[in-house]
Amino acid sequence: MNFTCIFFGLAFVLAGIWFSFGKGYLHISAWKNMPSEEKEKIDIRALSRNVGAMISLSAKPQTQ
Repeated sequence: MNFTCIFFGLAFVLAGIWFSFGKGYLHISAWKNMPSEEKEKIDIRALSRNVGAMISLSAKPQTQ
């Protein structure tokens, strides 16, 4: 149980950091398939920072 929690916690923190630095959105298929007119409407850097923060915060250990 502890190993699983540590593994997923680290995975979520790393994924959050990956998104925060603006690298994660490049691998999302919905972004790749979106027309360029729609892409211009979205500030992807700010969105990536927010998504990265949410992913990282979800790695917070639960207290009992």
